[in-house]
Amino acid sequence: MNDQKYWDCTVTKGIMPLLKKTGKITSKNTYTIREFEFLKEYADGTYKDFCSEGVHMSYIDAKLKKDIHIEGKKTFNSLILSFLINGELLIQLDKNSSKIICENQESCMAYLTEADGYCTYNKCKQLKELKIRLSPEFLKKHLLLDENEDLKDVLGIATIQEKGSIPFSIKTEEIITEILSAKFTDNSKRLFIESKILELLAIQINENITTHKELISNDMVTKKIYEVERIIGADLTALYSIQQLTKLVSLNEFVLKKEFKRIFKKTIFDYTLSLKMKKAMKLLIHTNKPIYEISDSVGYKNPTHFTAAFKKLNDCTPKKYRTNDKTVLPIL
Repeated sequence: MNDQKYWDCTVTKGIMPLLKKTGKITSKNTYTIREFEFLKEYADGTYKDFCSEGVHMSYIDAKLKKDIHIEGKKTFNSLILSFLINGELLIQLDKNSSKIICENQESCMAYLTEADGYCTYNKCKQLKELKIRLSPEFLKKHLLLDENEDLKDVLGIATIQEKGSIPFSIKTEEIITEILSAKFTDNSKRLFIESKILELLAIQINENITTHKELISNDMVTKKIYEVERIIGADLTALYSIQQLTKLVSLNEFVLKKEFKRIFKKTIFDYTLSLKMKKAMKLLIHTNKPIYEISDSVGYKNPTHFTAAFKKLNDCTPKKYRTNDKTVLPIL
């Protein structure tokens, strides 16, 4: 059975009846890309998927006209990752398991051998979901699954029930954006997408296995801490005080500062500073923007203050860093 037929019969059958029968199909030597519009009675929008050896990736971008309920039985092994960019998703992996709720900017992952359940996408202004399915062969190829390891024990239904959904990190958001905006063609597109999938997988496995349970639990405090991280990273020109952040996420100051440092190993100030300096370093190396513009883009109205902060962390001025970017190693 070839890859496209394998994925058709195992994972896409549930949503295909909601789509128009004809769509745009692009086939290359090593991958296939399909794009379909939703039937007007269900949604206004598109369903796209990418299929290569051992990899199936789908993306829904649609305005739902009603709740969409999809039932299905799956009997083939695969690792499934769901990234809900926008919307609300209810998942029940089998008849005996409890329901898992994913909301905006949350993800979940499970290794399934058999599943007889359903998922429900609640009607919303705009549903955006990236879903990735990886075969055991792909996992073995990249040394993520060996003969003595059974992923269903560490990432099976019981695990996803216990841990629930996980808020996106800034890095997760960046990788998803890179995948969705990829402009590569031919084999370079497959290599790029698969490399980004492996990055996402590394982040998800780390958060699901090696992190303390309280960090990844479906806890409102944890979600609010990740929300603070997103707020900070979304606009590095903004100067948020602790008091402003506490109001934005409805946490008291003590809990916010304590939990933020526990999760990110830095104070809010130090974490924000590291994000500013990382962005500044990228702009210094990859653009010709003058230093005063870079200073402004990371929230410093006074270039002198920016230069002092940069030098304190990197032992060199921004100008020297740009000139010697191949030899100067940042400490961040």
